[in-house]
Amino acid sequence: MYLWVLHRDIRDWNRFDAIGADTAHAPANARSLAYFPARDHRSAVCVWRTDDMGALCAWIDGKTVGLSTNEYVEIDDKHAMGLVKVAAHA
Repeated sequence: MYLWVLHRDIRDWNRFDAIGADTAHAPANARSLAYFPARDHRSAVCVWRTDDMGALCAWIDGKTVGLSTNEYVEIDDKHAMGLVKVAAHA
């Protein structure tokens, strides 16, 4: 499963961006694949691979409380373009 995370309305860019460095502490079986901040720093898009969407969403929401509004969308990888194939154990 891939999870696309759209962070909208980033309120404190410096604190939000610093959280991106903490991906090593993400839930088990969750891997950050990409991070695309907007040039104006008001939004960012992240792509994750996870087997437990609920745990990842709870972790991200907990880390970004007061910093951003988050929206989660599961990617249809059969129809998506540009996704890198990641081994199931990665």
